[in-house]
Amino acid sequence: MVRSLLSYPFVQLRAQKVWCAIQHTNGRALKVIKGLGFKQEGVMARQFGDTHAVIVRMFAEDYRRIYGAEK
Repeated sequence: MVRSLLSYPFVQLRAQKVWCAIQHTNGRALKVIKGLGFKQEGVMARQFGDTHAVIVRMFAEDYRRIYGAEK
């Protein structure tokens, strides 16, 4: 399912990078997203009120390495 979801930006749109912002207090979401192959790129202070945002990203080459070439 994750491979299919990520194939849209990486295969159909040919994006080079996908990123998202997650509240630094949301440990579960951070664990899941990193387990899918995303890497932490930075932290933005006070992006969710008083809560910081952790920026995670995946490059197209990471997608291909982790999920394989699209059929």
